[in-house]
Amino acid sequence: MMKVTQDMIKDRFSERTFYRGLDYYENGYVIEPVILDNTLYARVIGSMETPYEVKAFIDNNEIDTRCTCPVGYKCKHAVALLLNWVHEPSSFTDSNKFITSLNSMSKHEIINIVKQIINHNPAIVCEYSINADERPQINIDAISNKIDWIVCEDLDYYHIWDAVHKLEEIKDIADGLMDKELYENAAEIHLELIKGCITAFDQGADDSGGSMGEFAIQCVCDFNQCMKQINDQAYKDILLKTILDIANNEDYGLDSWDMLFGIVNKDNIPHAEEYLLEKLNAEKKYASESHYQYKKNNIIQILIGLYAHIGMPQEKMRLAQFELVTRDDHIRLANVLIGEERYGDAFDIIKKGMALSGGSFNNLQKLYFSIASIVIDQKADIVDFSTSIDVAFDLMSRYFYEDDYEKIKEVFSGIGKLEDFKAAMLINMPNRDAVVSAMLHDGDLQTAIDVILKEPKISSRIIIEVSKTAVDNGMEVE
Repeated sequence: MMKVTQDMIKDRFSERTFYRGLDYYENGYVIEPVILDNTLYARVIGSMETPYEVKAFIDNNEIDTRCTCPVGYKCKHAVALLLNWVHEPSSFTDSNKFITSLNSMSKHEIINIVKQIINHNPAIVCEYSINADERPQINIDAISNKIDWIVCEDLDYYHIWDAVHKLEEIKDIADGLMDKELYENAAEIHLELIKGCITAFDQGADDSGGSMGEFAIQCVCDFNQCMKQINDQAYKDILLKTILDIANNEDYGLDSWDMLFGIVNKDNIPHAEEYLLEKLNAEKKYASESHYQYKKNNIIQILIGLYAHIGMPQEKMRLAQFELVTRDDHIRLANVLIGEERYGDAFDIIKKGMALSGGSFNNLQKLYFSIASIVIDQKADIVDFSTSIDVAFDLMSRYFYEDDYEKIKEVFSGIGKLEDFKAAMLINMPNRDAVVSAMLHDGDLQTAIDVILKEPKISSRIIIEVSKTAVDNGMEVE
C-alpha cells in the first residue's frame, strides 16, 4: 500500500470536509479499524445511533472511499478513517495476519469464529454453498428480523439513505442466489424486503428523495423475474394470499400488484377474485363512498388485467361490467370494449356515463373524442353535433390543451362541422382564454387580437402571449 500523508488527504477532500473529519478523528470517533490488502475499513460514530461503515481503497496514488452515510463518497467519516491510518497505523487489525493465523487453529476454533460471524450477520450464510448443485435453505426468519431492525428506526430525510444502503446489502444476497439459480430463496428475500419497505412507509419514513420507493420497485421487478423461472405451481399457490394481502393494503405506489402476474394462473385466479371481492365488500360496508369507489377501481382493474394476462377474455369482460354506477365504471368498460375493437359499443357506454355523477368527468370527455374520432369513419351519424359541442366546451372550460383541441377538431371535421364548431366557440364558449389560445394555435392571429380587444376578462398571460406573437409577426400596431 502506498504511503498516505495528511497533506495528501487534505488535497483530495474539500477544506470543510477535511476539517470536520479531522475533528471526528481527534474526538476518537473511529472504532474497530481494519486493514485488508489495500483497503482500510472502520466504523465511524456519526449522527445515527448505529455507526457508519467506511471503506477507503488506496492504490496507485489514488484514494477512493465509500461510506454508509447519506453523502456516501468522500465524506468526513472517510477523512477520519484515513487520518487514523496516518497517525495510528498500529491501531488497525491486520486481516492478512488473521487469515494466516487460521492455519494454526483447530477446526473447533475456526468453527467458533464462523459462528460468531454468522451471529453478527446471519444473512451472510446465503452467500456460500459447498458445491454447485447445492440448494441451501436460507434462514428467512433471521433475514426478516434484520430487515425489521433496519426499518424500525426513525427514518427521516437524512437517515433513510443509510437504511436503504443496509437493505441493499441484503438484496445483494438475493441477487447472488439468483445468479446461482436459487430462485425460490431469492424470491423470499425480495418479498421480505418489499414488506420491510412497506413497514417503513407505514411508520412515516420520509422518502421525499425517492430512494426507498425506487428500491422497493426494483425488488418487485426482481421478485417477478424469480417467478418467471419457477415452475412449481404449488409453491406459487402458497405465496398467493401473502401477495394479495400486500398488494391490497399497500398504497405507496410500489407496483406491488405486479407481483400477482407471476403467481396467478387459470386454476388459482378464482381464489384471487373471491379474496379481493370479499375485501371490497368489507370496504363497502365500513368505508366512505369515495374510498370504496377508489378501492373498487383498483381491484377491478387489476382483476381485468390478470384475466387478460392469462388469456380469459370472457372473464375480463364480465369484470369490466362490475357495478356500472359511476363515470369511472363506464370508462373502465369502454376501455375494455376498445381493446376488443367494439368501438360503437364503447361510444354508447361513454355517452351513458356522461349522464352520471362521480368519477373523472375530464377523462370521460377525452375518451368521448378519442372514440368519436374512430367511429366517424364507420358511422358518422352516431356522433351528435350538439352533444359534441357541449362536451368540447366543458373539456376546454378549465385549460387549453393543444392535443385535446386537435382531437376535437378531428371529430368535427369528420362530421363536416368544423367551421360550425369554430363559430360556436367564438360566440358561446365560456372560457374566453381558451378561445384566444385556440385561435393562436390555428394561426388566426387577427381573430385572437379581435377577441382580446372585445373581451374585458382575458388573462394577462394570454394577452402577453398574443402580443409577443404579434410583434414577432411584424404587427407592432396591433
